[in-house]
Amino acid sequence: MKHISQKTGKNEPDGFRAYRETTEGARYNGGNFSVPELKERLLEEQGWICAYCMGKIATVEDAHVEHYCPQKTCPDKDLDYMNLLAVCDGLTASYPEKEAFHHCDKTKGKEGKMNGDVKLSVLDPRSPDCETMLTYDLNGNIFSVNEDQLVEHDLEKVLNLNNKALIQRRKSTLDRALELMKQEQPVGQWSKAFLEKHKEAWLNRHSRKERQFYRPYCMVATWFIEKLLAKPKYQ
Repeated sequence: MKHISQKTGKNEPDGFRAYRETTEGARYNGGNFSVPELKERLLEEQGWICAYCMGKIATVEDAHVEHYCPQKTCPDKDLDYMNLLAVCDGLTASYPEKEAFHHCDKTKGKEGKMNGDVKLSVLDPRSPDCETMLTYDLNGNIFSVNEDQLVEHDLEKVLNLNNKALIQRRKSTLDRALELMKQEQPVGQWSKAFLEKHKEAWLNRHSRKERQFYRPYCMVATWFIEKLLAKPKYQ
């Protein structure tokens, strides 16, 4: 999970704001505003990755609008722009029959986000704390830094971020980060400055066709490089 550093009410589309402020009994579902415009604004804030799993969202059509605090639980936040996130399809299109793979707001079960009234206990991509609460391993698993049970519950039950498909995608990202460094310099020649440069490349946005985007699963690669930098030779 990556902090959405550009999340601000100033970014909400004018049409969305106008609908909320001028329509009596306004509700999100069926609202008279441009959903594609809203999705694009959210994706721009997030660098075109899912707010929960950090997977790539290639197009506006691929995105889904998620209410961080569910509509059932927080009806007063139904049209609150700051409560809205762009998320992926949770692998429901790729694996429609494999509910064990479904994740993010498509997680099934009474404790899953798809339930409609399940709230995340502590994890929140709108808060910078979300990055410091999480860690990874070399196999692509994601964990709570301090074995916090609330964080683990959010990861496993509410968002299902340790399903096999996501674990493999994060492992592939680790392999990619290592390969990019090897392509540039042999392993024994890596300096602290070299590692810092690659870390920044994963942390920062990249530009392509007027789009500012993060690399998918960027925080797992960042974690890996930070582990290398923590070695005594780089202190």
